Amino acid sequence: EAEKMLKEVQRNEGAKDLVALIQNRQQKNIASFNELCDSLAVKYAKKPRKTK
Repeated sequence: EAEKMLKEVQRNEGAKDLVALIQNRQQKNIASFNELCDSLAVKYAKKPRKTK
């Protein structure tokens, strides 16, 4: 069962070994998390206060 899943994932993602598959997934997850943080920072960033 696990071998079937691994072969299917290899076909879909184009990577040959399990380590490369895991690293690719982690990089995608980190990139999407960074995008989320950036969008939240833009949305909730405090605007600089006006000085007298």
